[in-house]
Amino acid sequence: MFTPKAVNLNPLFMSIAPEKIAAMPKLKGYVATTIKPNAVLYLKSRNDDPLLATLQCGLGKSAGFMFDLYGRWSGEFAAWSEFGMLLENTVKFLLRPDFSSNITFGAERDGEFLTITAKTLDPQMKYINFLDSALTYTDAGNNFKTAEVIQTKAGTYTAKVKLEKEGNYFFSLSQKGRDGESFHGVFGYSYPYSDEYVTGADSLAVLENIASATGGRQIDEENYYDILISKKNQIKTRRMPVRNYLLQLVMLLFLLEILFWRVDFSAELAANIKKRILSAADYIFARPQKDVEHSESVGRLLHIKSRFKTGDDSKGAPYDKNSSSAAQDLPNAGAKENKGPFDGVSKTPDRAAAPAAEKKEDAQVEKSGIDGSSRDDEPGGFTKKLLKIKKPKK
Repeated sequence: MFTPKAVNLNPLFMSIAPEKIAAMPKLKGYVATTIKPNAVLYLKSRNDDPLLATLQCGLGKSAGFMFDLYGRWSGEFAAWSEFGMLLENTVKFLLRPDFSSNITFGAERDGEFLTITAKTLDPQMKYINFLDSALTYTDAGNNFKTAEVIQTKAGTYTAKVKLEKEGNYFFSLSQKGRDGESFHGVFGYSYPYSDEYVTGADSLAVLENIASATGGRQIDEENYYDILISKKNQIKTRRMPVRNYLLQLVMLLFLLEILFWRVDFSAELAANIKKRILSAADYIFARPQKDVEHSESVGRLLHIKSRFKTGDDSKGAPYDKNSSSAAQDLPNAGAKENKGPFDGVSKTPDRAAAPAAEKKEDAQVEKSGIDGSSRDDEPGGFTKKLLKIKKPKK
């Protein structure tokens, strides 16, 4: 618990005796925060944290209590005899005074300075003089400032303000008379444009020159309606139904949603797709020469198998990749048609060189890694050896 410290008294602590302010009760806790640069501090903690502050926001005001008003954190402070007066003064400070209808404002900018003129009249439309006037305003950066007001002539009060940057400025004028009467008025001024956009006496002449040079015409209050109607008649419109396109779009989105929900687009799937594509590309764009060599090897093996199964004399004939099995028997057929000196007598071909040829063929078969024995005719025997021949790698 700690006792808050008073920083500024008016107007929130107005009409509260100084001795009661010095004997303020203690607080149990508060919300720690920092105060804005343009805010006014009234109460602070023992660590100089703000407890009660006000801020001018445009033409309005705001106040902030960093402790509750129900006793949980405020403790004995909410039961203080002057706590009600403090709340009343705070509410009165935040309420906007009634505007006076007898104040009229005028503003004239000269470069970066703005001259504000206020005229105050009584109900009989007579000027009211010698009023104590105070002008407060917030600039484009929401900074709270004051300006000096002087009476320049009967019922007319003038103030000069510097416009530091472009933006909106809000002014509040308060006046008090000698007999206790008070007047209040507010107004705003927008400073969004530079001097090049300020209208002057020769602005219409400039517009006329631009219209004549570009082949256009100037629009004023008399002819703008006719020009708009003529432009409307020149515009050609065509209605196009979009219902079918929207339905197709909805169906497409629906199918896409089903696709995304049913298909697992994972990294593993992408890797498998890539692998299959590369395999297909290797198969399609493989070099023809290797395929031919592989076909020749398979054809040679099939020829050897058929030779051992049939037991034909053509087993000793060499394999020709450009000829069929029937063509391999042509040399032997020609040999049978040859006739010796004894015409009409059957003659058995000379088989003297057959054993040597068969041994040579067997040696060639064993050298190639193929056994020509009868075990090749076993179920799956020769087929298994054919399967061992792999396709050459790319």
